[in-house]
Amino acid sequence: MSREIAEPEASVSREIASLDVRLTREIAAGKVDLVKWAMGALTAQTALLLGVAKLF
Repeated sequence: MSREIAEPEASVSREIASLDVRLTREIAAGKVDLVKWAMGALTAQTALLLGVAKLF
């Protein structure tokens, strides 16, 4: 009886570990994209401010 329970339990544990690794990678990729967008927005804002400052 315990063998019947242990095999699916081990399979579920491996699947959960796999999902955890995949989710961690996706979160890291999302953070990288967020930093890229933030840097792009900061650069655009700085360029806009410098451009407006030259008008005055």
